[in-house]
Amino acid sequence: MIESDRHHEKEKRLQYRVDVYKFKLDGSGEAERLADFSTKYPGILRSDNPVVDKSGKYIALQFGFQAGSGNGRGIFLFDLDKYEKSKKQ
Repeated sequence: MIESDRHHEKEKRLQYRVDVYKFKLDGSGEAERLADFSTKYPGILRSDNPVVDKSGKYIALQFGFQAGSGNGRGIFLFDLDKYEKSKKQ
């Protein structure tokens, strides 16, 4: 898991406009965005601080505000198995 602003054009990148991505560790550099708060609510929301549980099936991520680092208002639990199944439908 990473937090990144790669979804914004390079010249439009601003501090704290990040979202959470699933990042492959196979050397490809491929990353899949799991949350889209920073473009749907620009200047207000972001997702960050992802943590993966020991089983690798769930992640917790912060529902953050753009006011600064660590300024969160909640935690989401993300079920990776259900997410992968929903992509196949």
